[in-house]
Amino acid sequence: TDWSGAGTSDNPWIIGSAEELKGLANMVNAGTTYSGEHFRMGADINLENYAWVPIGGACTLDAMTGVPIGAHFDGVFDGYNYTISGINVSNPASGTGAYGLFGYVGSGGVLANMSVAGSLNMGTLKINQIGGVVGYSQGSLYNLHSSVTVYMNDTSCEASMAGGIAGVVENLNSSTTL
Repeated sequence: TDWSGAGTSDNPWIIGSAEELKGLANMVNAGTTYSGEHFRMGADINLENYAWVPIGGACTLDAMTGVPIGAHFDGVFDGYNYTISGINVSNPASGTGAYGLFGYVGSGGVLANMSVAGSLNMGTLKINQIGGVVGYSQGSLYNLHSSVTVYMNDTSCEASMAGGIAGVVENLNSSTTL
């Protein structure tokens, strides 16, 4: 990735394009959590030309608890009041984890100051956590806005937890500040 910055609170990584955001998703989904690192958006980003794989979406769900395990984001992502539009997730693979712009945010993660727009079409699969901004968060969420349409056709009536901002929030970190 070619982000400018150093990943610190005073000099965060700057993400200003769809390619740079996709780079973050690829790195997190490959196992880099970015624990303690800081990111800030530098511009509005349009994802309409991408079949979006959520940042931290390469997780699986624990069969007993339904809690995601595996790839997750544990850094600080400040949207700096910019918008990410055109998000499109359609008919995801069976047995995968959480869905939204971010899939799974760990207990050290912070998402703040952004708007998200687009659509999440889950089809007929049993998908557990779905949110416009984040599917499952154990971290902190601040000043988030969603204009994401979530489509589900869960005919089993046993599956999904969905929300406009977050599907599930299990905040394990109430002391985090930006």
